[in-house]
Amino acid sequence: MSRWNLSYKGLEVVTPEEWNSIVDALNELDSRCPLEINFGVATIESGMSSVDVSHGLSGLPTVVLVTGTHREVKDVYVSNITETTFTVSVDVAVTSDRYVHWLALRR
Repeated sequence: MSRWNLSYKGLEVVTPEEWNSIVDALNELDSRCPLEINFGVATIESGMSSVDVSHGLSGLPTVVLVTGTHREVKDVYVSNITETTFTVSVDVAVTSDRYVHWLALRR
């Protein structure tokens, strides 16, 4: 039995009470999921230590995740998160164009 008082069924008909529990469970699960997701690859150009990224969400992201693809960007971090952009940075300017994968979620 789940916390919504549901158990596994075979081919039996769902009762109105069970249907209401299913709707409640789906509503709760939907409220846990991000409403918007966007992702991409940002390029920190040679000689630079940051890049501004347009995330494309309808508002301020709840979470922004980044992953560098080279040792020069292994300690990449995010700052200045706004309703339209965020900044991806490293502490030292890169010696060649370096790529950073990003994922932005908005709840």
